[in-house]
Amino acid sequence: LGFPTVVVSTLVDFACFVFERAAFHNANANNLNTNLVEAGMGEDQAGAFANEWEKNRVGVMTSLRDSVTTAPRTLSSIDWKLNLQMSQDTLCRLRLPTSILEVKIKDNTKFQAPEENLAVEFTQDE
Repeated sequence: LGFPTVVVSTLVDFACFVFERAAFHNANANNLNTNLVEAGMGEDQAGAFANEWEKNRVGVMTSLRDSVTTAPRTLSSIDWKLNLQMSQDTLCRLRLPTSILEVKIKDNTKFQAPEENLAVEFTQDE
């Protein structure tokens, strides 16, 4: 079409911004169309954005929900144990109670990365 690279880049950035905002607000196609027209976009262009959003909204929202995280590593599960031994003076000494904390950490930067297991043991003083 003969458009300069800068113009194409700006158009792509604008389209990304429009669809990101629509996804953030979970807007339906009619609301997107109305908001774009109110912002000064022509009705044909706003209608084109709304039509594409209507066709692809469910897929985009599902993809974002499954892939976007706020942190590269997240806690996926936690488990704990409390070890407490009771005894009599004549049989054996009383041991200090200990607790074990086990966490599983998911690495979101890698596709289907195995979870990292981390175990920490605490004494009563800790």
